[in-house]
Amino acid sequence: MSGTVAPADLGGKVTIRVQKRVNGKWVPCFSVKRAISATGTYSWKWTPRHRGLDRVAARIPATAAHESVDTGFQPFRGWQTFNVF
Repeated sequence: MSGTVAPADLGGKVTIRVQKRVNGKWVPCFSVKRAISATGTYSWKWTPRHRGLDRVAARIPATAAHESVDTGFQPFRGWQTFNVF
């Protein structure tokens, strides 16, 4: 998955959260942090074990450059793009 943060926040981090469906309920699986580049982009590669049973969200904490943003969870369908402006 990849995304863009505007304005670019050099040195900032994006937290990508993954949930999986277990017995009909969404449970936290894991999260990773990725750096925001000088151009405002970030990316992360991950292959789910079972298609359609996972969902992802990106979260960026508040900084002087922008407010806190959470994309909310979306089904993971291969390659996702989250743009945060």
